[in-house]
Amino acid sequence: MAVERDSKKTFFECEAFESQRASGFRNTAFALAELIDNAFDAEASKIKVSFFEKRDENNKKYIDEIVVADSGEGMSKAMVEDCLILGKSGHRSLDSSARKKKMGKFGYGLPNSSLSQCPCVYVYSWQKSDSIFRTYLDIEQQKADNSTFIPTVKQDKLPDHYLKADCVLNKNHGTIVSWRRCDRLSHSRAQSIIEQSAELLGRLYRYLLIDGKSISLDVYEFNEKQKTYSLTQSVKVIPNDPLFLKEKTYIENDLKEGAAHTHLPYAQYFSKFIKKDGTCKPTNEILKDHKYDWVFEWRQKKITFHISTTTAHIDIQKPGIREGARTPVGKRYGKKEHISFVRANREIAEGNFDFYLKTNPQHRWWSVEVKFDEDADALLGVHNNKQGIEFVKTKAMDETDDQGYNQHTATLQQARVKCWIELTKKIDAAVKSAVKIVESQGDLRDAQMKGLLPQSTTTGIVPESTTTTTNASLITDGKRESSFSEAERSALEVRLLEKYPHLKPEEIRAAVSSFDQRKVRGCVLYCPSESESLWSLTTVYKFLIVLVNTRHEFYKKIMAPLRNSGFDSALSAIELFLSSLAWEEYEHFSSSEDKQLIIEQFRSYVGLHLHRYITENQIEVHEKDFISSDRSDTST
Repeated sequence: MAVERDSKKTFFECEAFESQRASGFRNTAFALAELIDNAFDAEASKIKVSFFEKRDENNKKYIDEIVVADSGEGMSKAMVEDCLILGKSGHRSLDSSARKKKMGKFGYGLPNSSLSQCPCVYVYSWQKSDSIFRTYLDIEQQKADNSTFIPTVKQDKLPDHYLKADCVLNKNHGTIVSWRRCDRLSHSRAQSIIEQSAELLGRLYRYLLIDGKSISLDVYEFNEKQKTYSLTQSVKVIPNDPLFLKEKTYIENDLKEGAAHTHLPYAQYFSKFIKKDGTCKPTNEILKDHKYDWVFEWRQKKITFHISTTTAHIDIQKPGIREGARTPVGKRYGKKEHISFVRANREIAEGNFDFYLKTNPQHRWWSVEVKFDEDADALLGVHNNKQGIEFVKTKAMDETDDQGYNQHTATLQQARVKCWIELTKKIDAAVKSAVKIVESQGDLRDAQMKGLLPQSTTTGIVPESTTTTTNASLITDGKRESSFSEAERSALEVRLLEKYPHLKPEEIRAAVSSFDQRKVRGCVLYCPSESESLWSLTTVYKFLIVLVNTRHEFYKKIMAPLRNSGFDSALSAIELFLSSLAWEEYEHFSSSEDKQLIIEQFRSYVGLHLHRYITENQIEVHEKDFISSDRSDTST
């Protein structure tokens, strides 16, 4: 049915503008982030936030105007006319926004964030140097005129102080948003807002900043006598990585500060992470069993969540002292939340989401990140101001919640419940594994420092491949030329502790000694993983470990019965097949991060497809089908 129109009426009165001012932004930094989102969506490489300060009658500084300038592609006259309309997105549909990996899509960011900080906002934009279009929204003027209509867009010149403050980042295209008569800022002085904003913006946009984008926060003070502004402060936003995997981030200053205290025991440990060029190595390590793509299917869509889990290097956790939390680096770790959600390379939420207690200081040593695109917004309940999500830890209340889901007919609410239950399992497993690793590594370091690790000759504790597979790999791949060095042995012990945190340190050492004695170049091991893949691989120096996922349906229905029955000939054939795939992947795909990401995603999709083959066709091997005499003395 067509909507009957009356051009004299709108869906809201001008008083509604005032209610929009209470739109729930936590502080000025989050409001600025909405404008930064728009700039990056417009392909900006540079963004500059300028705070113009004046002094009141008591000579106290206050912020008179905030200007956000970008080097993006700019807006046409028609786009400028629409940019301050509430709910008017620059994207034609939410689906097109998702396809283009845009941060904004709701159409509320620019007007909502602006009104939350000031009653008057001006927008200037250009796609040619000589055609600058201007629009504005002034609540006080709208109320005085009792109007909700948009002012006529005009071609205009930029104010002189914008030019003198270098707010034009690209003369051929760009956008400038001005907040005027700022009356609801979280702080009255620019320096306080910058202190609040720099680390937050560094975290929200860490991936874009790492890729070469830039954000600067500059302060200009007005000279009443000369009637000019002068630059008094300039801060470049640097990446703030809660996974601690990237270089040139906030942690570098803390590492250098710690290393400079040469009279303290932790200095020598932190100096290990500082390279000759002054940059720093990553201080966390990836848990490969908890780094994977998980695909949720609903209404003919495959919605991908990329889960990453890291733990702090033992030299960060215990840098020569029992409580690394007391060091400058440890304090930096303690400032962060430990679970984050990243949407279109922009962090959207961080917190504990009911997965852990914030009061436990040991939780600072691990991080979990979930990356997703806009097609998951409805499932996670993304807020339209991009300050959070509705998702929290959710367990199945009954079998209907967990098993009755039908991806073809499920409503949004049913899909959301199922997604939350499954995502809870993934995150919970990652958190528990990370906590165990942190505790195990700490116990191992304490024992090493006290010299309490006994030499053990026990073997067969770590679940590895059949003897047939081991012998075949020795014949075909050859032996290692030398024994493990101390560094290799130590690194391999730590890696095995990550995979088997329930084992004792002496059991891990015994397994490493067994690998060393046999001179194998790699091994096949069995351990649970939340990944969709049947197998994955990890390397310690040049020692290749092929990991078979004992949670995968192919393992449970096919390989486990073969292992339990001791049917080596069939099991070793599968192990060697997976080992050959892993060796080829190591040889040809480990040279670049992009290649690794592609092959890891390929493994996830193969594993998902294989899972469906097994479950949908009820394919299963039964132990009773095998003859017990075929058993061998392989380790289990």
